[in-house]
Amino acid sequence: IGNIFSVKFLGSNEIATAAGDCRVLVQSIPGAIAKCPPLLECSCHVNRVKRLATSPIEPTLFWSAAEDGLVIQYDLREQHECSRQSQTKVLVDLSNNFGEVKCIAVNPTKPYYIAVGANDCYIRLYDRRMLKTLTLGQTSQGDFQKSSEREPMDPNCVQYYAAGHLAVENASITNFKLAATYISFNTAGSEMLVNMGGEQIYLFDINNTRHINELQIPQFSSGRRRNPVYKCCCHPEGNGFVSKVRSSDFTEENCACYYMRRAYKCYRRKWTGDLYSAARDYLYVTQVWPDQRQAYIGLVKSLIALKWADEAQRWLEHFCSSHSDYANSPQVRCLHESLESLRASKPPKGKGK
Repeated sequence: IGNIFSVKFLGSNEIATAAGDCRVLVQSIPGAIAKCPPLLECSCHVNRVKRLATSPIEPTLFWSAAEDGLVIQYDLREQHECSRQSQTKVLVDLSNNFGEVKCIAVNPTKPYYIAVGANDCYIRLYDRRMLKTLTLGQTSQGDFQKSSEREPMDPNCVQYYAAGHLAVENASITNFKLAATYISFNTAGSEMLVNMGGEQIYLFDINNTRHINELQIPQFSSGRRRNPVYKCCCHPEGNGFVSKVRSSDFTEENCACYYMRRAYKCYRRKWTGDLYSAARDYLYVTQVWPDQRQAYIGLVKSLIALKWADEAQRWLEHFCSSHSDYANSPQVRCLHESLESLRASKPPKGKGK
């Protein structure tokens, strides 16, 4: 008998459970007291069943997510027998890429959206209105099961969410060091909270998706640009003194100082994800206030700390080209040395990981 990983109410009297013995059970409370047989007993999964999710508008409808890479759909109004292939409905199949489904959640206001977390850094948000359920096929040996052949999936039926630095570091499909272990929606269904096992917790706004702000070199000719001189809004003009920065000034998002301070603090703290956050803030400053030299310096330092040598090299070359009068400064020489040390510490291509 395996551990019970998930328990859900179906209506007011039925309870569904998912466990490490690969089974999903549904039993009524009176039936459990009377020790009656379960209303549903499913052993279609071939690995641990980690989570269950229920429909907020249809109490008889629920889904199981297991480490065999399958999400199976159940409806108590329909008969279910594991021996009958046609009665098992597979909604999502990640097994072809050695995926293990770790968690699942249904949007409370848009129940056709189902979020699935697996043994990688991506959260998949499916629109089940665009999905066709599959039947579960069984081999002649009977020692494992697989989903039947499926039609190509509509690419618009799923959206992928991931923290930018994790998506880069975890780009290879064979790298399974990360796993999303829990997903939850807020009551409005507009935000998705995700726990990334061994890493951090992330909040995604699913109503305002945005493209990744890539670390691309700006497309303009070398040489100094004629931009307005930046004036810091944190310091009063004309008194010759630097005033203390008030908390209200610290949140002025139209001031480069806000992003520079935040980036510097993240760079110094170096908690998981801090270096990437620092790089993002420095990048934003270079895009909005391109004459802020220290933003380029901070960006390159952050990229070196992230061990992104190629990106750091390109940005350092761009900075030296666009700010030629600063190319031989001590800070730039130090960045060159740090970059050389980083490259020397990396194993040659084809050796090591």
